[in-house]
Amino acid sequence: MKVAIVHDFLHQLGGAERVLEVVHEIFPQAPVYTLIYNRRKIPYRGWDIRESKRLKFLPFKKYYPLYLLFFPAAVEAFELDDYDLVFSISYGWSKGVRTEARHICYCLTPMRWAHEMFEEYVRGYPVVARAIIKKLINRVGNWDISTGQRPDYYLTTCENVAYKIKRYYGRDSKIIYPPVEVNFFRPGGNPGNYFLCASRLVPYKRIDLAVAAFNELGLPLMIIGTGPEERKLRKLARSNISFLGRVSDEALLKYYQECRALIFPGEEDFGIVPLEAQACGRPVIAYKKGGVLETLIDGRTGLFFEEQTPAALQKVVANFAEGLFNSEVIRENALRFSRDGFKKSLQEFINQYGQR
Repeated sequence: MKVAIVHDFLHQLGGAERVLEVVHEIFPQAPVYTLIYNRRKIPYRGWDIRESKRLKFLPFKKYYPLYLLFFPAAVEAFELDDYDLVFSISYGWSKGVRTEARHICYCLTPMRWAHEMFEEYVRGYPVVARAIIKKLINRVGNWDISTGQRPDYYLTTCENVAYKIKRYYGRDSKIIYPPVEVNFFRPGGNPGNYFLCASRLVPYKRIDLAVAAFNELGLPLMIIGTGPEERKLRKLARSNISFLGRVSDEALLKYYQECRALIFPGEEDFGIVPLEAQACGRPVIAYKKGGVLETLIDGRTGLFFEEQTPAALQKVVANFAEGLFNSEVIRENALRFSRDGFKKSLQEFINQYGQR
């Protein structure tokens, strides 16, 4: 079977790329079509990666949302009719490819920035850029909805996203939980005295909320990650808050293992980071909305705070006692989301529905 993989962007490593790595493991000879490819940040040596010819030489790719109107035509220009199966991994764009092949889409989310969270996504951009992007949103959002009928089948991450696929596209989807590296992320060491955030520092992740809460609490908070919000957050933070930047996977593992708890203040469609922390046996304190409702067991593997405010988070952290949590119970919950389980379920679905 001749297979092509389509992935929105290859410019950073995150949950979408973990899905891509497993799909590529199943189909190692398949080319990967993508709109934008940053070779410095994505270490997929030896892969057949085919960046859009229409976008390859665009300047200022750091501000890729400015090119929103170019993306629909670029993704539709991929020539995919010679393949038997197209497997797209989409959080907005790749599900819109045109092809006569069987098309299975693993939908991480419909375009949430177009339909739900625009202000949160662009809050860190310059004022002029925000104004330009906002004018493009309606057209792109309409394209997203109109192309929702193109895949033959939808797979997705959780009930939360399945509901959105039904809402925006009118389509049913099968849930296959995304892969968590539970063999790598494992318990070890002794918990220290700090709390942890691990995130890209972008507006919708709401790390500002954690900074504000811990400024008042005075407790140690370690923040792993980089992004456009970093300078602003550093200015807001008091001396009990440390910014560690980008760290290696081995360092991240150690920080997970030795934190008192992971702080997860944003709303995610699914959210891999809380499961990585749970795989290390550490509890999670999360905003009670989005994918964590399916991955966190309140009172057993972590705690929720009800309102997305510094005061609500501060109250839960102030009353937090890690002695109430069992590391083995927490890890057992994370094992439901293993990489091997994802790969097995994905292969079974492709074997059954991957050919016309």
